[in-house]
Amino acid sequence: MVAEYTSAAHTHTLVGWLIEIGASPDLVREGLRIVDDELVHAELSAEVLALAGGGPVPPLPRAALRLPRAEPTEAAVLHWNVEIFCLGETVAVPLFRKMLAGTTQPQARRLLRRIVADEARHRDFGWTLLDSLLAGPWGEEARLRLGVGLPAALARIREAYSGGASTLPEGAREWGLLAPAAYGEVLRQVERTWWRPRFAARLAADGARATLPG
Repeated sequence: MVAEYTSAAHTHTLVGWLIEIGASPDLVREGLRIVDDELVHAELSAEVLALAGGGPVPPLPRAALRLPRAEPTEAAVLHWNVEIFCLGETVAVPLFRKMLAGTTQPQARRLLRRIVADEARHRDFGWTLLDSLLAGPWGEEARLRLGVGLPAALARIREAYSGGASTLPEGAREWGLLAPAAYGEVLRQVERTWWRPRFAARLAADGARATLPG
């Protein structure tokens, strides 16, 4: 619930930056659609949390809902699109499918079916936006910045998904929860099948071979 609401706030900021740089109206509209998707996900998550017996969630600190921006707008769009969509939303697709596969509670299945249906579109938005940046007049600098910033971005998401227990409390799986160790397994699969080939292709200039850093 917290993650989906935070995603709505972050995507809303990113859409504002897209308008600022004169991005395609189709990208702007799709970004706004994603904001609404994330709000729906948060609302449905709150309903499932209540049904599962969860207590009230403290208000989110406002700082957590903001995207920091210390660089030019195009660079901020590139940075956060890679972090949120090319990395985060891309790994979310198989992750939520795995959650759904073991969920038996009807309300939780409804929530996860909705999220699974949306996440592939969110992932595709990120890669389309990245390609738009690389193909535009800012493309050469975007490619350089991507190559410089990608190793740290990958390290951050690996750290976030690393470690953790391989078991869950009794009854948790039926509500859609996964053991923390399963997150790392999904991430490693996505890195092999999605990130490495796709980033390597986009880092290649003039047909040259590119190797995705460690």
